[in-house]
Amino acid sequence: KEIDQSGDGNFSIVEPPTDTKPGIIAFHGSAADFDGFKLEKIGTGEGAQAYGYGLYFADKEDIAKYYRDFLSKSIDVDGKPFIRGNNIFDDVLGGDQDLADNLGATQGDLEKAIKEAKESRQEMLDFGNENSADIYADEVYKLEQLRGRVTDNSSKGRVYKVGLTPKPEDLLDYDKALSGQSENVQTAFKKVFYDNFIKGDADLEALFASPNALSMQDMGLFSKSTGAQAYRELADRLGKTIRPVPLSADGTMMPTEQIASQALFEAGIPGIKYLDNTSRDGAGTSNNYVIFDDSMIKILEKYGIVGPVAISAMALGEDES
Repeated sequence: KEIDQSGDGNFSIVEPPTDTKPGIIAFHGSAADFDGFKLEKIGTGEGAQAYGYGLYFADKEDIAKYYRDFLSKSIDVDGKPFIRGNNIFDDVLGGDQDLADNLGATQGDLEKAIKEAKESRQEMLDFGNENSADIYADEVYKLEQLRGRVTDNSSKGRVYKVGLTPKPEDLLDYDKALSGQSENVQTAFKKVFYDNFIKGDADLEALFASPNALSMQDMGLFSKSTGAQAYRELADRLGKTIRPVPLSADGTMMPTEQIASQALFEAGIPGIKYLDNTSRDGAGTSNNYVIFDDSMIKILEKYGIVGPVAISAMALGEDES
């Protein structure tokens, strides 16, 4: 598929990873429709950066679909925002937290909320618990008063099928001990530590002639410290050490995780991989990915209301929120 990456009429061929050209096929769900991923758009949408600073993708398409649907949710009450993605604005219900919780639990599906409250009332009656039944009866009444006032303005969103340039073994494994990861990952991590905390200090340079001379303990880690612990420790130390703090593209101070991701990328680690929730009990091996550089992400297809859309002759770099 041909993509004009620069907008100047020069097209490049985007191919999925193969045995001879390694990479990763992954998926991303979003409420927004765009033609290219941009690092500077991080924070403008609803996604959280819980596993590091970067752009997030999943092995499983179903995970991307979940986030597409979840983040596309837009429910109004009396014309005012009640649900926007993963945010619930319960003030539009007059501060009635129980009412907000009941409607929010069904993602704004009023009839479902009424049905569930009625079923709960009946269960209490069956148990002979009239006090609790009265409470649920009150909830049913208040929910029924919302009929005609709740509007679902949710969009369909998009699922993006992408080709990621990095090889899985070159990514920092969030769940695995750093000491047991690939030589490339360990060497790059030690380089970041050396360049930022050793280099320039004559006494320390006398003790450590090169990054490879560093042990896990020298970097404040244990032999079993995971990639997650190593990343957080690095981000924390960089945040305390680098002065002045670098600025992001919007002129604000760069978050410590962004500093860490940028430093790791410059040293040769292009991102992070971590097991998704379905694999954390040992039942699977599917991963999610955090990519530190947007040039390593190529959109292959996007899925919307009408199904898959091939990206062809479209300028990458438009809005992502």
